[in-house]
Amino acid sequence: MAAVDVHDTFLSLKLHDVKDPKFSLPYVACSSSFMVESCGEIFKVSRFHLGVSAKIILTLEVFKLDLSKMDWVKVESLGDRVFLLGESCTSLSSTELGVKGNCIYFTFRGCTRLFKFDMDDGTITITLPCGRKIQLLGRTVLGGAKLRTTGLWYCFQGISFSAPPTSPDCIVFGHTRSNGKYVNVSVYHTGEDDWWEYCIVNEVPIEFLTANCNPVFWDGVFYCLGKDGKLGCFHSKEEDVYEWRVLPVPAIISWSPSMLYSVLQSSEWQFLVEYNGEILSVSVGFVGQHVRVYKLDQSKMRWVGVTSLGDKVLFLSHIASILVPAGLKGKENTIYFPRFHGKDNVFYSLSSGNYHCFGSKHSRQDWIDTSGNLESTWIQCKK
Repeated sequence: MAAVDVHDTFLSLKLHDVKDPKFSLPYVACSSSFMVESCGEIFKVSRFHLGVSAKIILTLEVFKLDLSKMDWVKVESLGDRVFLLGESCTSLSSTELGVKGNCIYFTFRGCTRLFKFDMDDGTITITLPCGRKIQLLGRTVLGGAKLRTTGLWYCFQGISFSAPPTSPDCIVFGHTRSNGKYVNVSVYHTGEDDWWEYCIVNEVPIEFLTANCNPVFWDGVFYCLGKDGKLGCFHSKEEDVYEWRVLPVPAIISWSPSMLYSVLQSSEWQFLVEYNGEILSVSVGFVGQHVRVYKLDQSKMRWVGVTSLGDKVLFLSHIASILVPAGLKGKENTIYFPRFHGKDNVFYSLSSGNYHCFGSKHSRQDWIDTSGNLESTWIQCKK
C-alpha cells in the first residue's frame, strides 16, 4: 500500500507492507475490491463472485485498516454508515439520507439495477430505481427522437450538437477515446432511430489522438481537438457520407511514437471553444500551471498565442466551455474553472498570471489549496 503526503510544493510517497485480509471464504477468489474512506478511517470492501460469473454474488466482507499495525481487521458492522461502491467510493450517514444503515450499495457497468448488501442479515436486495432503460438523451430533449447506441454503453469522450436539440435539423456528434490507430465517431440525425458509427483509420500512426474535451460546431463542420493541439474536422455530408481530415495545424505539443503510452495516460487539461466564428483552444499544465490560450488563424491554419481576452471571460469545463462578454467591470480577461478555494469560485487572470477568487486575498500560480468539481458544467442563461 502506498501513502501519499501532500506538501506545499511537492508530494512524498511511502510504501507500506500490508498483507491481504483473511477472508472467511478462503477457497473463493475475491473478484473485486474497493477502498472507502469513512470518518477518517480506511476500509476495504471485498466482493466475492460465483466462479467466473461477475454478476452472481456470494457475499461481501468489510475490513478496516489498523494504522498502528498496518493490518486489516474484519468489520462486522458499519453502524449508521452506508457505503457506495463504484469507480469512486464514498461513505454517507444513513440518518441524513433517510435509508437503512449498515448497508453497502453498488451496481455493475452497463446495468441499471441497484444492489444493496445488508450486513445485518447478509441479504442482497436488487432494485430498479431508474426504470428498465436509460436513454442517452430524453425524448423531450430532442423533440420526440429516440436516441440509442448500437448495444454499447455510453462511452463518449466528447459530444456536441450542430443546433439546439429541439431543431429538426440537429446533428449530434460524439467521439470516443482514440488509440493512435483509429478515431471512432458516432453521428445521430434527428428523426432517426439509430446512430451512424464510423471507425476512421489514421493514415499516419498517432496522427490524431482525441483530447478530453467536447468538439465544437462551426459552418457545417465539427472540430475535434487532439492531445497535441491538432484539429480533426468531421463534415457529415449525408447520412452515410462523411469527410474527415486532420488540419495541417502545427502541433502545440510534439512527441515521438515511443511516447504514445505516456501520452494516452496523460491527464492534461485541454478545452476547445467557438465564439462568433473564432476557434480558441486552452491548455492547462500540471495542477493548473502554465495556462495557455490560442486562437486559430483560419487564413494560415495555425494556432496563434493569445495574451488577452479583451472584455471577454472564458468559462471552462470538460462538459461545456463558453466565451462571453464580461458584463461587469473587473471580470474581463479571466478564465473560470469549476474549482473552489473554500466556498469561493477560483478564476485565472491572464493579466497577473495567477489564480484569484473574490472575497479573499488568495493568489497562486497553481491549484494547490483548491477543490474541483469535475462533473459540473456552465449554463448560459437567456436574458
